[in-house]
Amino acid sequence: MTDFGLTFHHLGLAVRKPDDAVAFARGLGYSVEDAVFDAEQNVNLILCTHSTAASAEAFLDSLGTAD
Repeated sequence: MTDFGLTFHHLGLAVRKPDDAVAFARGLGYSVEDAVFDAEQNVNLILCTHSTAASAEAFLDSLGTAD
């Protein structure tokens, strides 16, 4: 993504309902990875990637099922 002269590797989003966030991302054409715990940030997260859009990383309050 290079609009306005900015380049993003990914965007981070805090979500309360991982299942809803995953469904939304998939609906937009994102591929969704399995949830992982990032010890450095002390959060659970899910990486969502897209062939033509910036990746999105969902920060979770809890893991939920996310399938």
